[in-house]
Amino acid sequence: MLVSVFLGSFLIAFSGALVPGPVLSAAVYQTAKHGAKAGVLIATGHSILEMFLTIGLFLGLRSVIGNVAVQRVVGVLGGSMLLFMSYGMFRYRPQSIAADTQPAGGSSGFIEPMVAGVVTSVSNPYWLLWWATVGAEQISRAIPYAASGIIAFFFGHILADYTWYGIVGAALARGRKIAGSGAFVWLIRLFAVLMGAMGIYFIADGLDFIK
Repeated sequence: MLVSVFLGSFLIAFSGALVPGPVLSAAVYQTAKHGAKAGVLIATGHSILEMFLTIGLFLGLRSVIGNVAVQRVVGVLGGSMLLFMSYGMFRYRPQSIAADTQPAGGSSGFIEPMVAGVVTSVSNPYWLLWWATVGAEQISRAIPYAASGIIAFFFGHILADYTWYGIVGAALARGRKIAGSGAFVWLIRLFAVLMGAMGIYFIADGLDFIK
């Protein structure tokens, strides 16, 4: 039965992972700066946040993250953060094609993508809504198996994230080599606009609820 919890969590997690959103936009930008490893690192930051959320839901946090007022506040604050990140993405300029083909290393090459995974996740009110509904329902099915069930659920869930964003990071890095740095800059700008549009939508949605 634990295998069914794991596999169910893995498959259903793709319902959130495959939907284009702020995390995907960040993956495009971070891959340009740090190479193919950025996809896995973004998934790591995303997973760390979801680990705490899973524990919280297990302890009864569902009523908090499912609260409309909380989602309104997250929409306004998160949307503002996405606009800020969108601006940074749009201004991205590789110093040179030669330099840009050498992804940044050092601690920033690992920390920045992980932080981006956390920030773009928590900035999305629909991520909280997914966890307050689909995620909470899955956790309720895992609870009868105690800690083993929660662990099976969590690792099944994050495996989907690592699979998807690992593939995205590798594909983007490969595509960048084929299309060239200039084409990749325009791809980043496209996703910057999409992230900005999501930020505006989240803010407008939150303010409309507040009214």
